[in-house]
Amino acid sequence: MLDQGLVRSGFDAEILLGERQFSYVLLALVDAGLVPTQLQVGPALLGLLGPVEIDRTYPPNPDAPFGGVSDTRHPFEVEILFEHPSGADLRVHPVLSLDGLGVEADMFVALTLTTQADELGMLASALLHVEVRDIDSPVLPFVESQFGVDKATILAEVKARVDRDIDLGGFGDFKRLQSLAVRKLEATEGHPRAFGIYVNLRLQQGPEPMSLKADRGSVDEALNFLPEGSDAAMASRKGLFGDMATDAFERLAEIDAEGHVSHPWHKSIHNPKSDVIGKIKGVSVGPGVGPQGQPQNTLRIDVHVEYEIDDFFDPDGHLVINLSPSTNDQGIMVWAIDADFHASLLLEVIGFLVIASIFTGVGGLVGLGLGAAIAAGLVTGSLVDGLGHFIVDEVYSGRVEKKVDAGLPDVISGRVEVGQRRWDPLYTTHHQIAMRPDGALVNGNGVALWGRAVIDKRIVPVDHVVIRDKFPPPPTPPTHLRYRVFDVDQFSADFTAIAPGTDRRDIAQHDPVNEPTLFQLDIDQIKSRMDEGRIVPDLACIAKYVDIRQNQVHSILTVSLREFNEQRNEMIFAFEAEVRPQIEAEQGEQIRQDVIAEFEAQGVTPTEEEILAQVQARIDAILAERTDTFTGSVQFKRQLELALRPILRLDMPPENFAALQKQGILHLLDLEVITMRSGLRYYRDHPDFFKPDNLMSLPHYRETPQGPAFPET
Repeated sequence: MLDQGLVRSGFDAEILLGERQFSYVLLALVDAGLVPTQLQVGPALLGLLGPVEIDRTYPPNPDAPFGGVSDTRHPFEVEILFEHPSGADLRVHPVLSLDGLGVEADMFVALTLTTQADELGMLASALLHVEVRDIDSPVLPFVESQFGVDKATILAEVKARVDRDIDLGGFGDFKRLQSLAVRKLEATEGHPRAFGIYVNLRLQQGPEPMSLKADRGSVDEALNFLPEGSDAAMASRKGLFGDMATDAFERLAEIDAEGHVSHPWHKSIHNPKSDVIGKIKGVSVGPGVGPQGQPQNTLRIDVHVEYEIDDFFDPDGHLVINLSPSTNDQGIMVWAIDADFHASLLLEVIGFLVIASIFTGVGGLVGLGLGAAIAAGLVTGSLVDGLGHFIVDEVYSGRVEKKVDAGLPDVISGRVEVGQRRWDPLYTTHHQIAMRPDGALVNGNGVALWGRAVIDKRIVPVDHVVIRDKFPPPPTPPTHLRYRVFDVDQFSADFTAIAPGTDRRDIAQHDPVNEPTLFQLDIDQIKSRMDEGRIVPDLACIAKYVDIRQNQVHSILTVSLREFNEQRNEMIFAFEAEVRPQIEAEQGEQIRQDVIAEFEAQGVTPTEEEILAQVQARIDAILAERTDTFTGSVQFKRQLELALRPILRLDMPPENFAALQKQGILHLLDLEVITMRSGLRYYRDHPDFFKPDNLMSLPHYRETPQGPAFPET
C-alpha cells in the first residue's frame, strides 16, 4: 500500500522509479532498436543476452532474436548507487555472448538532468543524459590477451552505443510543464531504493496569461514512498485539484480593452474571434463520490456552461468527466473515461470539444475519440454524423493547431516513453514502459498509482497522410488506394530496420522510383489498419470538378482537404514573403516615427524593444489586410486551382466514393450520401440556398484512362 502521507516534496507530482523499472527501460530501448544486441569490438563480436522471460504486451519480432540467459546470471539487473567513486548513479549488469560463452559484466552509468526554459520561463525541454563512466568484467584480461583489445577501447565502443539523451517529454508535453527536478532516494523500511522525478505543472491562477502559480517544491523534502515489490510509484500533492480547477477556468478568460474579464464559450473553441454561444460558469476538479457520499476512487471534472439562445432562457449544462484508474484487457494501467453532458445532443458534442481544449491531454483524447467514433459509425444519426465529420476535419485538416497539453492524468499515467520509431510509413510506434498496477488511489490527498513494469507500445497514425490516388482507374470500383507520405526520406531507414519491437504491416509501392511518396493498400488492408488504429480514418476530401455525361454526374474529381490547405498556405506564405519587405521599405520609417510620437504624447519614453514591437504589430496588421484582399481575389482563386491540378488524381463515380465513405475511409465535404431503394448511392449538396457550391455547378473535367483532362482555358 502506498502511504500518501509520505508525498511531501511540495511538487505537483512525484514519480519514483525503482531498480527493476530501470531494467525495463533498458529492455525497452533494445526492443526499440535504440540499443544494439550486437557489439563489434575489434575482431570480437559480443552478443547481448536478455532475461529468459520479459513481460511484454506483444510478442517480439521473430526476425530479431534476442537470446535469453538464466535469470541466475541477473541479465539487465540494475542497482541504484550512492557515492560511487566514478560518480555513477546506476550499476547495469549486462550478460554478453562471446564464442558461445555467457560473460557477465558491469557498466557504471551516470544520469544528469539538463533542462531549458522558454522565453516565458516555462520548461521547454528536459533531457536525462545517460553516460557510461566505467566498465568491469572478469573477461576483460582475456579479451585483451586473445584479441588485443584493451579496456579503454571496449569502454569507448560501449559509450558510443550507450551514451544518449533520454527526452523526458515522455512524461507530458512541455507546453504545460513548469519545472522538473530529480533526486535519488535511499532505501528505508518497506521502501526500496528509488530514483525520483519531481514535476510542476504550469498552473494559471488568474485571467492574465502569466498569472502563474509560483514555482514550488523542494527535493530536499522528498521522502521514499515506493512500496516494496513495486517497480514504480506516482503521486500528486494534496491541494493540487483546486489549483487545477482554477487553471482550467482562467485559461478560458478574456480581458477586453477596458480590463473587464469574461469567460466566453466560443463557437470555435480554437478561434477567439468566432461567435460567442455561451459562457463558462465554472470548473471543479476533485475526487468523485457516489449517491450516498461514498468515495469512488475517481477523478471528477465538472465544467459548468451556459448556452445563449435568442429570445429564450439560457439553459445551463454540466459536462462531467470521470477519470478512473483501471486496467485494459492486457492488465495495463489506463485511465477509464466516462463522460456525460446534461444538455442537448448538440451541446454534448460541443461540450466534448470544450473539455478537449480547456483541460489536459486525456481530455483531448476524449474529443478525438468521440470524433473518430462518430466517423466510424459507432454513434449514428444525421446530426451526429455531420458533427463527427466536422470534428475529424478540424483535427486532421491542419486548420487548427492541435494542443494536447500535459496535465495530471498524463504525468501520473503509469507510463514512461523511451523512444519513437517509424517502422511503418503510415504510423509511429511509441515504445513505452507501462504499469501493471498494484494499487491506485484517488481521494482528498490526491492521486496515487503504484505497480510493476511491463514493456508496451502505443501506435499513433501519421496525421499528414492523405489519399492521393486509386487503382484501377474508374469506372471500375477501386480495389486499392494510394496514400501520400511526404516525409519518407526522413524515416526510410526505419522502414527496413529490425529489432525485437519492430511493428509494421504489409504495404506496397506501385512506383518507388517515380512516386516514392505514394504507398498502396488494398481496401481490406485499409479496414484492418483502421480497426487497429494504424491509419487515419475518415479523411476529408473536397469535390473540385465533375464529369457530366447525359446530364448526370459520371465522376467526381477530388483533392484531400489537407493538400488543399497545404497548397493554399504555400501561396499565402509566398505572397507575404514578397509583400512584407515592400511594406517595410515603403512605410516602415513613417510607422516608426508615428509610434515614437504616440509614446511621447503619452509621456512615455519607450525602449527600443517596445518600439520594435509596436512597429511590427502595425506592419503585421497592414500585411494581414493585404493578404485578405489577395486571398479574396479572383486571381488568387484561379492560381490556386491551377496549382492544384497536378495532384488532382482521386476521381471516381459517386457510388464508389459513397462506398468508401460508408466504410469510414473518407468522406466528401459538404455533400450528403443518399441511398435509393435500389441500393444505388449518390451525393447531393447540403440543403441551402447557396447555389455556387452545388455539385452540378462545379467546374467540368473529363475522366480518361490516362487521368483527369481539363478544358483549355
